[in-house]
Amino acid sequence: MLRMKNRLFPLWTLLIAFGLSFAAHPATIWSQEAAAPLDRADLELRVQRLVQLLEHQDRQQRDSAETQLIEMGDVVMPLLPTTDDNTAAETRERLIRVRRAIEQSAARSVLEPSHVTMEGTFTLTQILEQFEKQTGNHVVIFNADQQSGRSVSVEFQQMDFWQALDQTLDQAGMTTNSYTGQLRTLGVTPVDQGAVARFENASYSGIFRVNAAEVQAQRRLDVNNGGSLHIQLQVQWEPRVLPIVLRHEYADVQAVGDDGEVIASEMERGAADIPVQSTVAGLDVVLPLKLPSRSVKFLSSLKGKFVATLPGHEETFEFTSLDQARNVQQQKGGVQVTLDRIRKNGSVYEFVIRLLMLNKDQKFESHLDWAANNVFYLEDASGKKYDNANYENVLGTDTEVAYRYLLPLPGELKDYKLVYKSPAAIMVVPVEYELKNIPLP
Repeated sequence: MLRMKNRLFPLWTLLIAFGLSFAAHPATIWSQEAAAPLDRADLELRVQRLVQLLEHQDRQQRDSAETQLIEMGDVVMPLLPTTDDNTAAETRERLIRVRRAIEQSAARSVLEPSHVTMEGTFTLTQILEQFEKQTGNHVVIFNADQQSGRSVSVEFQQMDFWQALDQTLDQAGMTTNSYTGQLRTLGVTPVDQGAVARFENASYSGIFRVNAAEVQAQRRLDVNNGGSLHIQLQVQWEPRVLPIVLRHEYADVQAVGDDGEVIASEMERGAADIPVQSTVAGLDVVLPLKLPSRSVKFLSSLKGKFVATLPGHEETFEFTSLDQARNVQQQKGGVQVTLDRIRKNGSVYEFVIRLLMLNKDQKFESHLDWAANNVFYLEDASGKKYDNANYENVLGTDTEVAYRYLLPLPGELKDYKLVYKSPAAIMVVPVEYELKNIPLP
């Protein structure tokens, strides 16, 4: 069945953790030279010589070459050689370590909070525009004609995005709305009357913001001390990032009442597994706790941890000479993209793209079609994009998927290039939070 591009889809669910750390060795002349800009030819030569040193008879030379390749970063990824059964075992392992370390470094950078620096009095529109320029986070104002002209005084020096946004919205009398219907977009809207300050009632952890949105207490009358307390958390992330799925083990939460007593989870096992919708910049997690005594008026502390599966850095694959393209492979980071074939039916072209995970530890979950969210478009010589393709999944294995894209195009195929974007690494990271002074009903 073909699916229209602008429909919502269940998103990505690859639960892969990286456990490799960087090697630490003294730098040599190669890493010193790497500080200077290199053209493509010099870069290729340097990588080639370092790869050759991975087979040097002296172990220190081998270790140093491996470290220098890692330090050069993701620019070396497309230049690293492929390995096969004829590759020496140690060399193969070193190349695997280099790839994984570079992938991990690039992926971890996604988790770092973005920062804002600005000072003065501005309209809300001006502030949000500056936020987007500095952080890449797209924030839109609902009812913009009425709200965008509000003036706000700010003084931010390398402040984390969420803290800066919360302080701005508190001054402007606004709050967030995650349901914009737009990819990687957060909305803001006027607060309800009596709303509490955002900045004072949230926990910040990297790109994530967590707050308690709702508390429900239910007491059973047919059982002594029976009942439950449900805490609804609102979890948001910087909209520039699109998580795959969030998982919160019910056992990974600890609440303490104002009397100092620990309030245990109502469920010792189980978890909330919540896939992320591509056009929603947040989600709700409900935590079931045991009902405390009536004397407890608020939770002095609510600590927890959830696990977020996120894409790492995004790689761009470009294919040209499309009139001659067939089974063209490109490899970057931990993925290999193949333009399998192109067929024409009238004015509509059919493109088949295969995506292969090179890390054997990474597997596709066929029931959650994460790669459907990858970017696909064609671009003509003037830079105009054609991205309204219909598509369907035509292959699914543990390590490889394929999609067939149908796209009408004017003119000759040779006048276009095909652009495909995919994460080069998938990571699973724990996110800890603590909320204080949560009033109980």
